[in-house]
Amino acid sequence: STGYIQGSVNVRSSVSAYGNGDTLSTITGSNNSFKVMYAKPGTYSLTIVSASALFYDSTLTNISVVSGQVTNVGMINLRAKL
Repeated sequence: STGYIQGSVNVRSSVSAYGNGDTLSTITGSNNSFKVMYAKPGTYSLTIVSASALFYDSTLTNISVVSGQVTNVGMINLRAKL
């Protein structure tokens, strides 16, 4: 049984979850939301890579996934390069 990680980003991005020996990836949709599906229960790091060179990438750590549940990380605001 697996869980999901969902959220949204302020700019179009690719999102990868690393944990439990797995790498799961997706891209944000038209409203910049994402859902990383079929994550095994455990702890993950989430790397967000902006599709725009005008924003810094970011990594979130210690994201807990529970079997049969959705882990919502909310809105991720990538910082603009000045």
